[in-house]
Amino acid sequence: MRVDAVANRDSIIKAARELFADVGVDVPVRRIAAEAGVGIGTLYRHFPDRMSLVVGVADEVYEQLDAAAGRCEQAWDRDPEAAWAGFVREVASLRLGRLLTQVGTRSELFEAGGLGPALRERAVARISGLLQAAHAAGLVREEVDPVRFQIGVVEVSRPLGAIVDEMAPGWQDWLVDVYLRGLRP
Repeated sequence: MRVDAVANRDSIIKAARELFADVGVDVPVRRIAAEAGVGIGTLYRHFPDRMSLVVGVADEVYEQLDAAAGRCEQAWDRDPEAAWAGFVREVASLRLGRLLTQVGTRSELFEAGGLGPALRERAVARISGLLQAAHAAGLVREEVDPVRFQIGVVEVSRPLGAIVDEMAPGWQDWLVDVYLRGLRP
């Protein structure tokens, strides 16, 4: 794929992700294209229908999760505690709270036969190995499974809005620290 085509695709995914989180998956595709700075034809060349765009966003989120897990694994032998905390912070920085609520409840992605369950299982499988290592290192209580871990990260990363950001700068970092301490045995 040409460099400009890759940049356009990335812009479309970024715009779609933000708008899906803020407005929902029913946001007009023209609005997504405008936000991405591309024409509607360019959007449709990359994503021929809304579901392919939803899947593209989901795949991008998984790739970011996978990359964060890879960095954690690389750093694990040097300092497991710092590697684990870094992973949790990176996953929280994805700010999946609103996105998962919008996509998970308002799209055919998670309906019977949809791709959602497979995407969810892929994320659970990727997190499982790290969670087992964190259990063995005494960083996480045994009853914390991948699903509970994900629910917790999603909740502590739920956007609260600009007013909260102004009133309590750094609130999310503080909340992630509280979450990490709460995971400990």
